[in-house]
Amino acid sequence: SSGKPKSNWDLTFGVIQHWAAEFIERGAAAVAADAIAQLKADKVDEVYVSFDIDALDAEFAAATGTPEENGLTPQHALDILSAIADEFP
Repeated sequence: SSGKPKSNWDLTFGVIQHWAAEFIERGAAAVAADAIAQLKADKVDEVYVSFDIDALDAEFAAATGTPEENGLTPQHALDILSAIADEFP
């Protein structure tokens, strides 16, 4: 989540965000495939991933300083990271 609407990041910085609700609704594989397609369309050939633990639902990361209700499950995170690692160094 963010303190601003998703459109702010896209319109201001060209950053496409995929929020947890989208992963829960569509599944991690589908959203990861969209992100990978976007990276490939942008001619990205390497990816650096920084993972913030507070993307996970508070049930799985309650001790973080900013627990996220309705966040990702650990399986979502693993599926996303695995899909990216399968496609990019």
